[in-house]
Amino acid sequence: MKPRELPAQALLQDLFKYNLQTGQLLRKIKTSNSTRAGDIVGSTESSGYLQVKVNRVSYRVHRIIYKLLRGDFNEELQIDHINRNRADNRIENLRLVTTEENCRNQKRRTNNTSGHSGVYWFCVQNNWRATIYINGRKAFLGSFKKKEDAVAARKKAEKEAGYSDTHGT
Repeated sequence: MKPRELPAQALLQDLFKYNLQTGQLLRKIKTSNSTRAGDIVGSTESSGYLQVKVNRVSYRVHRIIYKLLRGDFNEELQIDHINRNRADNRIENLRLVTTEENCRNQKRRTNNTSGHSGVYWFCVQNNWRATIYINGRKAFLGSFKKKEDAVAARKKAEKEAGYSDTHGT
């Protein structure tokens, strides 16, 4: 899903200021009876991201922060939280990435049964298999009698493909 186009940087600069130490976005002006200048903005949505409304439209806070500090960027790109903490909006924790690069910094899926991303038991042939996504395509890394060998093949492929050290943890 393509994110909404962000408001102009000038408008964001009029509405918000950013605390470099904490990564929090603060209001510059009172916008309603329930808000005051200096308030920390952002309510947590179900996915764990902070969101804020600008002109009655919701935006994710990390995207507002990135545009506020860095200016315009290609809206087709994503902003990745390097440490995967969606509430940690310190600018050094945010990076502009492609969808593929962002996928290289994912946590292990909840339906994973092997304990390692890209490693699974193939009961038809009684062996462990390892796979990885490279350039948007699934690559088969091999079949292995030992789980440890499948994990080692996957880790080697992750390193070669530029996956994050924290991917799958």
